Amino acid sequence: MRILFFIIPLFLCALTSFGQQTGVLSQYRYNQLVINPAYAGHKNDLTLNLLHRNQWVNLEGAPVTNIASIHTGIKDKHSGFGITFIDESIGVHESFALYGVYSFKIQFETGVLAAGIQGGVNQLNSNFDELNLQSQTDVVFSTFQNTLNPNFGLGLFYSNKKGFVGLSSPYVVENRVLRTGNGLAEAKESRYYFLNGGYLFPINKDFIFYPSAMIRVQENAPMGFDINANAILQDVLNVGMSYRSNDAISLMCSLTVNENFTFGYAYDYTISNLSNYTNDTHELMLIYRINLHKEKCFTYF
Repeated sequence: MRILFFIIPLFLCALTSFGQQTGVLSQYRYNQLVINPAYAGHKNDLTLNLLHRNQWVNLEGAPVTNIASIHTGIKDKHSGFGITFIDESIGVHESFALYGVYSFKIQFETGVLAAGIQGGVNQLNSNFDELNLQSQTDVVFSTFQNTLNPNFGLGLFYSNKKGFVGLSSPYVVENRVLRTGNGLAEAKESRYYFLNGGYLFPINKDFIFYPSAMIRVQENAPMGFDINANAILQDVLNVGMSYRSNDAISLMCSLTVNENFTFGYAYDYTISNLSNYTNDTHELMLIYRINLHKEKCFTYF
């Protein structure tokens, strides 16, 4: 219980200002650990999630994201633990993030409230030799340095068998990540906030309608949102569509092969100004679960 009273005040203090450069994902609903540390151990089973995203295909320097995460819950201790690794490249930059995650859960009559905290490091490597510069002695590019910065994140996640709501800031510290020795240029991480929720509407024993939504807030940027609608058929096939504000329309599908394996694919059709140059984004996902407690977990979110 003490850890909950420690995490919640920290989280509320963080809300006094807005903003880590966080890659956009279409299938985040299958692994909310990437946006909310309170999700760690949500289902108590041991879960490994692998995701590859190739954004804006055929556009040179477009983002490519790889994510690996593993987490589990300790049922009798009301706790969850996890590790998240993110590798993302865009242009001449490649970033790595490695975080350990902990959550503490409180059981209520109506559901479970989890508070989570994560801590780790972000590394940014920039290879400006890949640029075709008109001046090879340009001081702005020649003096950039690669950086390694610590950071932490906070989150709350409330859920029951019918739905969930989450609030999080996965990277609280706004580190400077690119700078020149003479101050000609610099860049810093931005703090994001995520508010999301979803609810299950069983139509019959073979069909569940699953709408969800998410709001993203970042300092000095327009508020973004996702609106999603999924259909779950016989607890095996999950198909859906998503609208991401001023960015893309996503079509997605996941197939649960057995109690251990789930495969997912998402296709994003670009509707922003980039649609003049590229329309295609592909995202692949693999989930592997081991049930540690011999009881069925609801795995819809």
